Amino acid sequence: MRADRFRAGAALFLAGRLAVAQPATAPVDEPPPPPRPLAWSPVGDGIATSALALEWLLFETALKPLAPAECRWCTASGLDLAFRRLFVPNPLGDGRGIGPADTASNVTWALMPVATIGLSTLLSWRETPDGPWLSRSAVDALVVLDAAFAAVAVNQLVKFTAGRARPFVSDLTPAQQVLTKDPRDNNLSFYSGHATWAFAFATAAGTVASMRGSRFAWLVWAIGLPLAATTAVLRMAADKHWFSDVLVGSLSGAAFGVGLPLLLHRDGAPALTVLPSGSGVTVAVWW
Repeated sequence: MRADRFRAGAALFLAGRLAVAQPATAPVDEPPPPPRPLAWSPVGDGIATSALALEWLLFETALKPLAPAECRWCTASGLDLAFRRLFVPNPLGDGRGIGPADTASNVTWALMPVATIGLSTLLSWRETPDGPWLSRSAVDALVVLDAAFAAVAVNQLVKFTAGRARPFVSDLTPAQQVLTKDPRDNNLSFYSGHATWAFAFATAAGTVASMRGSRFAWLVWAIGLPLAATTAVLRMAADKHWFSDVLVGSLSGAAFGVGLPLLLHRDGAPALTVLPSGSGVTVAVWW
């Protein structure tokens, strides 16, 4: 009898321990929260982004002959010269602004929109598998492009106004300056368009992902910012820009990349609407 009671007590004790250790039901994974909405206008943002992109493209092509033929800003600070000495003389360059670093910076420049918008699209697909992930990714891409083209459009106006000689051009005689890869580009050093473009895309994509509440927004920042910084350093290594050029370009691009999405596209932010009217167009801002 005592043995039976002992075995029964032991069985009850073990059953109680297992009941405490094991939950009554298996835990259920909670679905991720829906993405936060962004304020945007298909007409207003579409027109604004297209106009900014067209302005940038015109300065790069049809308006390029208007670039200053002679430098208006021909000197460099001691800090600029100190940073240039880290890369120059460049044994890989040819003295005309052409070399592996220049090519590499163009590659990273082209990769920025592919990497940032591509990653944003991947996150949209991953986080809204049963929802309109394609429309979400299109809106995110439009907001990023809006910030990036606004940044480089302002950059073009400053470059054509400042007329700063590029570092490699400052070592050339007037006769040699006309033999560079693109003489019209000789005095468009301030401030770096590559750095502006790269940091605008990196920060705009990261800001939009954070505004959406994405769990992987950190990944957008972790990929975009190092790629942007690499682009800026390569522009100095290519002897195409002074340190102050890439510094101002990086800060300007980041300001547009973070500022415009937060200012214009945060949920509850003012919405821009462009409507046709009898005398042209009407721009309305809704607060």
